[in-house]
Amino acid sequence: MKTSIFSSNKLFKWGTIIGLAILVVVAVMFILSALGITSDFKVKETLTMEEAGVLENGVLNNGWVAETQEYIFYIDPGAGEMSPGSPVGSLIRRNRDWSGRVELTDTPVSYLSVTEDWVYYSDRADNSHLYRMKADGTEKSLVISETVYSCALADDAIYYTTLEGLFRSDLDGATQTQLQTEGGVPTIVGDWVYYAEDKQSLSRIKTDGSMNQQLLSDYEDYYLNEESIFYIMLTETEDESLFTLTLHQMDDTGAEATGILSIEDVVTAQLDGGYLYYQLGKGQGRLEKGLYRVNLDGSGTERVNDIMIWQLDHILGDWMYILQYSGEHYRIKLDGSAAVLFE
Repeated sequence: MKTSIFSSNKLFKWGTIIGLAILVVVAVMFILSALGITSDFKVKETLTMEEAGVLENGVLNNGWVAETQEYIFYIDPGAGEMSPGSPVGSLIRRNRDWSGRVELTDTPVSYLSVTEDWVYYSDRADNSHLYRMKADGTEKSLVISETVYSCALADDAIYYTTLEGLFRSDLDGATQTQLQTEGGVPTIVGDWVYYAEDKQSLSRIKTDGSMNQQLLSDYEDYYLNEESIFYIMLTETEDESLFTLTLHQMDDTGAEATGILSIEDVVTAQLDGGYLYYQLGKGQGRLEKGLYRVNLDGSGTERVNDIMIWQLDHILGDWMYILQYSGEHYRIKLDGSAAVLFE
C-alpha cells in the first residue's frame, strides 16, 4: 500500500512539473510569436527612414488603412469587432516610421478615407454617419448625416454609399446628389465612378449620374487604369483549399475580355498597384511560404518574400497587411525586410 501511495504521489509530482513546463513553453512561444522572433520576419518598434519609405505622389486608401506623405492612418484591428480584413475600432494615426501613436477617436470607426488635408471616417457610435477632421484631430465636423458604408474622395467631391444608393457630395457635405440606387464600393477613374458589390458585380456610372452600365460579375478582385479593367477569377478544384486563377483584361468600354494567364494551386489572390499578388498551397489546407506577384501583362513572375502568411488581408503600396495564427496583425514590407505590429 505504501508503495502504491508513493508511486501515485510521484506520478502526480512529475505530472505537475510537466504540465507547468508545457504552460511555460506555450507562453514563451506566444510572446516570441508576438515579437516576430519565431516568424520569418522581425518586428520593430520604429522604422528607419529608409524602411519607412517615401510616398511620392498623392495618398493611398483602401477603407481600413491610408497613407499620406507624413502619416499612416488605420482602424485599430485589435478592437475585436471585425470581419476578415475589415476591422471596426478606434482611428489611429502614426508617423511613417511607426512612432508617435495617436488615438484620434474614442469611438469605433467602420470606414476611413483621407486626403492630404482631411481625414474622413464613418463613426460607428453615431450610426456610421460620415465625419471629417484635420490630421491632428482638430476641426471635427459632421459631413453626411446618413449611414455611410464606404466612400471615395476626388479633388472636389465625395462619392459615398448608403442604404439608398450611391451619392455625390461637396467635400463639406453642403450639397448631395443621388447617382444611383444600387450602392457599392466606389472608385474614381477620370469622369467615371466604378462601384463594386461584394465581388458579385462591377458597374460604372458617369460622375454626373449618366450612363450607368454593368461590366463584370462573379469575379474575385479588379484593378483599374485609364485604359483597361483587369480582373481575376478563382475556380474551385477537387481540393477545396486550392483554386485555379485566371487573369483577364478588357478595355474601358466593357468589350469582350481577353485572358492573360492561368495559375494553378492558388490559395488567395488580389490586385494592387499594377501587379497580381497571390499565395500558393500544397493541398489539404497546407500553405506554401511566400507571396508571389506577376505583372498585369503576364510577365515577370517573382517571389517577393519567404514569409508564412496565415491570412493576407490587404496589400497597399509597398506593404502587406496580414493576420497570423497567433491573432496578431502585422504591417510588413513586401520584401520582408521590415515589420511592425498593430497595437
